[in-house]
Amino acid sequence: MYKVKISTKDVLPFLYCIFITTYYSLRGWKFNNAIIGILLFLGVIFGCLQIFKYIENKVISSIILAFLILLSVYRMSLGSDTRLIISIMSIFVGMHVEFYKIVRWILYVKGPVVLFAIVFGGYTHINYVAMNMGTLVLLELYYNKDNIYKALGMASVLYILGSFLSKSGSFIICISLAIVLYVLSNIKVGEKIIHSRLWIGIFPISLLLNLVLVWIYSAYVYSYSDTYFIRNLFPSAINGNLKMFIMAFNQFVSGRINLAAFSLEKFGYSFWGGNLDYKVDTGLPYFLVDSGMILLLQDWGFLMMIISMVIFVFMMWRFWKNRQDILIITGIVVALWSMNEDVLISVGMNFLFFAIGANLDISKINDRMRRRKLEG
Repeated sequence: MYKVKISTKDVLPFLYCIFITTYYSLRGWKFNNAIIGILLFLGVIFGCLQIFKYIENKVISSIILAFLILLSVYRMSLGSDTRLIISIMSIFVGMHVEFYKIVRWILYVKGPVVLFAIVFGGYTHINYVAMNMGTLVLLELYYNKDNIYKALGMASVLYILGSFLSKSGSFIICISLAIVLYVLSNIKVGEKIIHSRLWIGIFPISLLLNLVLVWIYSAYVYSYSDTYFIRNLFPSAINGNLKMFIMAFNQFVSGRINLAAFSLEKFGYSFWGGNLDYKVDTGLPYFLVDSGMILLLQDWGFLMMIISMVIFVFMMWRFWKNRQDILIITGIVVALWSMNEDVLISVGMNFLFFAIGANLDISKINDRMRRRKLEG
């Protein structure tokens, strides 16, 4: 049993984590309905109050508070994606709360809620099971970071259960990688692998690789694609082999490259985002952009994509600098898994948004600002 003691100063962030985690853990549940959206609304309220508490200029913070609440209500009324708002709020919430506490709170809630959803009705798609179980594995590795045997034991049980329930290939590959890297991080030979500077850029590398694969696929499938020029870069012999490779790889990842390519061709992308429209008849029996990287580009836009990549690079650099091995492993897994599944921009699956806030030493920033005012 997890023991959770809440101090007075932690009530607001605790309630924020409880409501947000419950809401996202019930996404895809068979009996999910609009009423559950109240959980998100309550989470936004408590998150805004937490942010308000630590901003010195109360007038500005009041405006920000009102804006975030109104924007959330507006986006929810349209059935639009509110994950950008929640991600930003989670970074701010993470600035003033010990990250280990947040992990404990999320784990305390997510485990029982996911179990409840599986037992009572189940999820509408195996991907929801896979992503939730994968997140629980990563949470357990961090929560039990001081006890390797307990961490591996809990992670292994969840891994076996998740593999059996979801039968998801991406879950098996990515969570296997997480466990292998965790074992390596605890032996001298593996430490060099975990502490490689390469991982600092794993998010933009994964994004670029994802886009290149999609562009190559589009070049060989869509005659009027903007990427058709790729076919002219290689001799016919190489073109044939490249086409065979990309088609085979698409099959290996369960058609995710095809879905991403179709989405980019159909909806495109823009500077501000908001390109996806799931109400449009695509002419396909099944359509959903699973890739978190492609969703980042199309839903959040080119500007937020660049900003997000800069933030993730900074985050991985801080993990590397502070030798936070488990968070480095989590970042690697999230980045690679996001090429295939929607685990990047959802706080419900990517709890690293809180870690970003925890790695921003806001007290030092405030001290510098005060000194500048006094010097000025």
